[in-house]
Amino acid sequence: MNFNPLKCADCKRAMNKKQGGYYNGKPRKQFHYMCSTYMRRSRNLCSKHTIRNDILEETVLRMVKLQIELVADYDKILKELQKASQTDYRKKVIEDNIIKSEDELKIQKKLRKLAYEDWKLEKITEDEYVEYSSSYTNVITLIESNIKNLYEELENYTEK
Repeated sequence: MNFNPLKCADCKRAMNKKQGGYYNGKPRKQFHYMCSTYMRRSRNLCSKHTIRNDILEETVLRMVKLQIELVADYDKILKELQKASQTDYRKKVIEDNIIKSEDELKIQKKLRKLAYEDWKLEKITEDEYVEYSSSYTNVITLIESNIKNLYEELENYTEK
């Protein structure tokens, strides 16, 4: 089966292989492809589209190499996009954790204040107030430290 994938750009007909004649009494090793419509039917139906075999091979080889480079770049780009997606997701998680931590911080500060008010209104003893206040203060310190770390981590992701 003779399959010729080369087609004329204008008439879409096959390009035929043509040997290049003689040079100094010897047949040329070069050959080229020419539009079959131009060669066989009429020179008025299509123009003389030709391409030398060596130029065709060089062009095809260059295009194959380009496709390979694109595939390699595609993998690299895909990895970068996946990394960016993971970074965006991680950034969103950090932002959500900051919001939750800041809400919890407000609650703990309010509880500490309520413990003070309960002591002043003599609803709890001074020892209970000191215990509650100390506990709330420790939790507040941990949350503030956590928020600070989250902001630093968020800044690192923002820089990336």
